[in-house]
Amino acid sequence: MMNVKLSGQKNIRKRIFLLLLSVGVLSFFAIGIVSFISMYDVRGKVMKSGTAMGASAAGFTEEFAVSQAKDRILAIAQEKAERIEHELEENKYDSEYLALSMTRILAHPEKYTPQKLPLANGRAIKNKEAVIYYAPELRARGISPELEREIGIACNIADDAEIMAHFYEGYSASCIIGAKEGYMIFADVSPEGDDETLPDEFLATFDHRVRPWYIAAEKEGKSIITDVYVDGDGTLSINCATPYYKDGEFAGVATIGNTWDSLYSQMIKANPVEDETDINIILNDKGEVMMSSAREGILSVVSEQDSKAKTTKDIRKC
Repeated sequence: MMNVKLSGQKNIRKRIFLLLLSVGVLSFFAIGIVSFISMYDVRGKVMKSGTAMGASAAGFTEEFAVSQAKDRILAIAQEKAERIEHELEENKYDSEYLALSMTRILAHPEKYTPQKLPLANGRAIKNKEAVIYYAPELRARGISPELEREIGIACNIADDAEIMAHFYEGYSASCIIGAKEGYMIFADVSPEGDDETLPDEFLATFDHRVRPWYIAAEKEGKSIITDVYVDGDGTLSINCATPYYKDGEFAGVATIGNTWDSLYSQMIKANPVEDETDINIILNDKGEVMMSSAREGILSVVSEQDSKAKTTKDIRKC
């Protein structure tokens, strides 16, 4: 009986052991499968999250780069605009000085001795030399003794014009005093320092009183800055002009004229064009190109194709 009992107990223990072992193995596999599925699910979520974060980071980087580029372009444009504005303001102040000096000279003729200046007609004009020019209408009408004396007194402005011309060394500019009576005292500045001879066509037709700077300053009765216009010799120019007076009445206009090339060269001194493909342009309040480094194409002021066809609708022409 003892042997039978012990043998039965051993079988029961063996079965319990196998049962526990089976349960343990099954639990291990169950836990392993659950863990594997969980890890796979977590891996998928991590990958999706990583992809989303990568896309978000890429979008942020692109947006930041665009923002930085816009800020840089705006900063450069602002600096160049301020440079041009500064140049034009200086021109305006100089025209105001000449106008004030001319007003004082005409208000106190007793303080001045009549002067004579070289004629601009038919002779070589030295760089920065003050000369006098008579419009065709005045030459045809003739100069009365009274006007001749006024002109002699007005010629005392020549010293101021020549001194001011020296401040525009390296520019292509003009310091002009244009009288209502038809005479004009001026000093031209050549960037190369060359002398000039006015062409016959210019001498036969030029009258400062029909120029946009003269008309605008007389009409406004104050200092003005013109739009860019085509000058008599075909160059693009811009003027700062101020009226002057005699006995409280309008007597003429003093102006500082600059070519577009001069102003553009001053603009790029502050911020040189970094690449040959870069284009600097200035627009007016109508969105029209008033200044451009492009010499041809749609972004140019006057292209080679339409330089002769442009009218006052595109650029104010003298």
